[in-house]
Amino acid sequence: MLNKIKDIYNKYEEIIMYLFIGGLTTVISLGIKYLLLFTVLDAKNPLQLQISVILSWIGAVIFAYFTNRKFVFKSKTNKKLQEVIKFFSSRLVTLAMESIILWFFINFLKMNSDFYVFIWTIVTQFLIVIGNYILSKFFVFKKDIENDKKDNKFVVFVKNNLLFVCMFFVFVILCYIFPYTHDDWGWGIKEIGIEERFNTFFKDYNGRYAGNYLVLLLTRFKLLKTFIMAGVITLIIYFMKKVTSVKNKSSIYLMIILFMLMQQSTFSQVVPWVSGFSNYAFPVLSCLIFINLNLPLFENKKINLSNWLIIPLLILGFIGSLFIEHVTIYNLFLCIFILIVGYKNSKKISFPNLFYFVGSIMGTILMFSNGAYHKINSGTDFYRTVPTDENFFVRGIKTYFDTIYKFFIQNNLIINLILSIMILLIAYKYLKKNKVSDKIKKFIIKPSMGIIIFFNVYNIFNYVYADNALSAIRLIKYAEGSLAGLYYIALMFTSIICIETQKRKLMLGFLYGSNILIVAPLLIVTPLNARCFFMNCIIYIMIAIYIFEYIISKSYLKIDLSNLLKYTMIILFMFFTFVYSYIYKVDCDRIKYIEKYKHLDEIVLPKLPFGKFIYYGEPDFPEFNRRFRIFYGIDEDSDTTFISYGKWKKLQD
Repeated sequence: MLNKIKDIYNKYEEIIMYLFIGGLTTVISLGIKYLLLFTVLDAKNPLQLQISVILSWIGAVIFAYFTNRKFVFKSKTNKKLQEVIKFFSSRLVTLAMESIILWFFINFLKMNSDFYVFIWTIVTQFLIVIGNYILSKFFVFKKDIENDKKDNKFVVFVKNNLLFVCMFFVFVILCYIFPYTHDDWGWGIKEIGIEERFNTFFKDYNGRYAGNYLVLLLTRFKLLKTFIMAGVITLIIYFMKKVTSVKNKSSIYLMIILFMLMQQSTFSQVVPWVSGFSNYAFPVLSCLIFINLNLPLFENKKINLSNWLIIPLLILGFIGSLFIEHVTIYNLFLCIFILIVGYKNSKKISFPNLFYFVGSIMGTILMFSNGAYHKINSGTDFYRTVPTDENFFVRGIKTYFDTIYKFFIQNNLIINLILSIMILLIAYKYLKKNKVSDKIKKFIIKPSMGIIIFFNVYNIFNYVYADNALSAIRLIKYAEGSLAGLYYIALMFTSIICIETQKRKLMLGFLYGSNILIVAPLLIVTPLNARCFFMNCIIYIMIAIYIFEYIISKSYLKIDLSNLLKYTMIILFMFFTFVYSYIYKVDCDRIKYIEKYKHLDEIVLPKLPFGKFIYYGEPDFPEFNRRFRIFYGIDEDSDTTFISYGKWKKLQD
């Protein structure tokens, strides 16, 4: 009998030890959690409770890694960094899978009785155990002689992009503490209006199907929101680096700095706001991926994409066209441009690019077949309008001077200033180098330099004295809009003329032209918000980085800015972490207070601080007040009043 047990153990040693170690890992996780809660942390404090959960998970994963490595899979490889990264990554995947399964069946499908909660918890844990074993055996601790001889491609990639890995984890923290605000309250509740939209496939609402489903998910499941938002934001910055062919670390630091310092209204309406992020971030990533795949075209080279990309690009083109209308339209022009240039260079059509185009057309047709756009066109939509009784050109001019020039050009204060300084530097160097020849170019460049200087001086003055009475004069608006337009033209011509590398000229022309194409559909639509210009901000940053890389390559800078830029980036991340941590603290206090007093006839709640860093932390209209109350479970008849956090704290004391 004993020999039989030994035979069974020897045969299934790996699985038996894996299950045993799994049981110990659970004990370790619970032990760390309750040790923290009974000693240094308070279980009644939501923030401290979350900290205990995170620390217990990290401790358990560390324990699981070392014990699985030694006793279960008996790994002998010296590539420990590779194993650690892959092990943590695999556990993050199964953690996300567990959360999605539980949310889908318990929250989304409303199978939330005690019986169903118990059943789905058991089923989920069973699937997680299997998933962790498969990932550990065939991904993390895979026995591969070739991988022991040389660095795995994955590890090489992580080593080369360690900054982006670190940035991802910083964004994980930030995205976790970003509060739900404004439209999030409506999307995150199960009310008649949302159910109707979902059940009728958003009929007559809008054609942003992918964005609508994404926001439904992210407003209902915080962990999913955290990792998807952090992942997409990190990937956007990563592909900005790829598209601009950045080779210098200083350029990466500057890119991240400019991303964090884009015009505040655009940043607050896309990055921390779930509803804005869901519609405006992913299509930018989709376009950047497609452009990156076709970068050789900008060097007049042939494109040779593998045929295995056909299906992924078909799906990417289709899904990427179901988020936001003006980027969907731009994406079609982008596809046509890439196909034409690709055919010109190689005399044949790239099938992966063709299928991306097909997917984009399919997505565009699906989007604009929604009845909402027929209502907009007929003037019967309650929110959005296009011109029906006036010339499109006249409407475009009005929209430009009313809204677009500010969000598109003027409000990018810091990006404009840094970009202008760099363009003035290359223009100065170009004129100094070409003193005799190119008289026409000098005739264009010098006036352009004057416009660039004047615009930035005026823009800084206007920012400092934003509330002055002159801003109300209509003539000033038209003068500002005209100056902004001239400034953009001056930037475009000066940078393209003064940069001597043909490849960079082509890419800059493409980026400047893309910016105009993205804005063009917005000229005839109202209302417009700062979030509509998120992709324009991204392109502006890429233009700045492209020119910065050129300046470095030409050794125009006599000083090394890498340390200054690196520490500026770190300080910015620390600043944003502080700001959003404080917002999170107040949000937790607000939620805790609501849970305690939500049945009162009148509830006084604190406003979220740093209002410019979030999008409407408090309801601004009665309908949003109603959604806010439903989202947080406040009685329908209760009155909610919002006061500053300082005053609210005094009331509590």
